[in-house]
Parts: sequence; structure tokens; C-alpha cells
Amino acid sequence: MALIEQTLEVVQDFDERCADLGIRVLPETPNIGAVVEGVDGKEPLSAEAVALLKDALMRYKVLFLKNQNLSMQQHHELTLQFGPPCANKTIFEKDYDEEGLSNVTVVPHFHADLMYLHEGPSFSMLQMREKPAVGGDTMWADLVSSYQALSPAMREFLEGLTVTNGRQTYFLPDNELRAHHKARYDDELGDEQLALLREFLAPNVNPLVRVIPETGVSSYWISQEHTQRINELSKEESDTLLAMLFKHQLQPRFVYRYRWNVGDIAFWDHRTTLHSGIADFGKEKRFAQRQSVGENAPISVAEWNATHK
Repeated sequence: MALIEQTLEVVQDFDERCADLGIRVLPETPNIGAVVEGVDGKEPLSAEAVALLKDALMRYKVLFLKNQNLSMQQHHELTLQFGPPCANKTIFEKDYDEEGLSNVTVVPHFHADLMYLHEGPSFSMLQMREKPAVGGDTMWADLVSSYQALSPAMREFLEGLTVTNGRQTYFLPDNELRAHHKARYDDELGDEQLALLREFLAPNVNPLVRVIPETGVSSYWISQEHTQRINELSKEESDTLLAMLFKHQLQPRFVYRYRWNVGDIAFWDHRTTLHSGIADFGKEKRFAQRQSVGENAPISVAEWNATHK
């Protein structure tokens, strides 16, 4: 069967499944972002609806469920239908009875949560609780589309490389790391806590290009916030290539911007996106709650090919 016929068949099957379940998936752009209608997060989803939304997530990377207005328990229960809570989290986050739920204000740079860990979350579901009168939007960057837009020769070169991903704060002297933590969490770090934090923030080596196991699609696993260097290249080569890739992955054609209402939920794939809040709202309050799902270690192209020949 020709590729275009296969694609049309997949699209038709997806549309038929949506119709059967009374769900509408409305793309915001061709490749990233879709609004989902016909889902009430207060009610349990059927297995068919969960599978459909997972397929939509693979296709559009971030889904939006508007005006859900879920309690913390309802938010927790909705997220659990897509997998267990991610056990890895910032070690000083506030804990709730709903395991895995955490507070979010705004992080104004493009990143994937916990990219510096060997195993980060697969997905996150965030509900906006309080927002400024204007501003406070969130942007998502499509790592799949931007990677696929590179030349075949560049993609082939990148597939054999590894990167060191880490938090910039890991490299701060002890006194500066303590001050950074105090400013963010209003908490003094003792010597034992400081050692635990440094262990948590320690850099990890990951493949530069990863494969998403559900789809077999490749994308790169880098961000300006977290990627320190390409390990197989000299520092000058690494800095030059990374600068080009960081600029490329944030071109406007690969980025979607969402304007929130209170009660809206965003459900996104960390493995195929970067996201950034926009801190343009002065002293007004912006507050959301997020729960992350599952843990995954990036799979390199070589590892994928070795098990899928």
C-alpha cells in the first residue's frame, strides 16, 4: 500500500473512532496542539476513550480540555487513567494526598521537566487554577517537526551522538546554590540537604536523538536550558552545533502558544515537546497544579533499530 494511502486510512480510522465515542479533536496547527471536546474529566473514561486520547497525544503532542474545573482528587483520578504517577520529581516539592500532584507558578524558559534526569516523566496534565487578567500564556515547541525539518544528512549525523543534560544550578558554588534554593522555596539548606540536592541535580548522558516507542518516531532530546554539551565533539564544535539546533527548534513554525482560562487542562508529551510559561503579568497571581505520568529513559536510534529489525 502506498504511503499516502496508509496515511489516509489511519486518519479515517481515527476520525471514525472519534465519532463513535462522541469526541472531537480539533487541531490548532497541523502538527502541534489540539482542543478536545466531548470529554468530562469528572467522569471515568472508557478504555476506548483513553486509547483515543493517547493516539491524539502522539499526533498533536499537547491536548487542551477546556473548562474542566476539577478538584485535586478529580484531577488526580483523571491523570491516573493514563498511567501511574511519575515517582521522579523535584525533591523539595510540596506533597499532597494525591500522589504526584504539585504546584506550578511560571517557568519562563523552554524546557522539558526533569530533562537532566536519566528517567523523566512521559506525560503531564496541568490545570490552571488562577490566572492574571491578561498574559501568563504557555508555549509548546514541537521537537518532532523541527527535528524532521533538518536535512537527512544532519539527522544521520546527530543519531550517533550523545549529550550531557544537567541543571545549570548544579554548577553553582555551595553558597550560591543555597541562596538560589532559599529564593525559590523559602527554605534553608543544611549540609545533608545540600548533598541530596546536588545528587539529584547531577548531569546525565542521554542520546541526542531519541525514539518514541509508541510510534517509532525520532526527535532530539536537547534544550538550551539543560543541554551542556555534545560529548563526541570538541567544545567549540559542540557549542556551534548546539547553538544552531537551539535556534532551529524554536522557530515560530514549530511553536504553539495557548491562552488559558481558569479550569482549562493541558495534557502533553514531555518526550516530544519543550514548554515555557510567559512571565508578562507583573505582580498578578498565576497558579496551576500539575501531575506527571510515568517515567522513561530515552531510547537511542541504535537501540531501537537493534530490537526492531
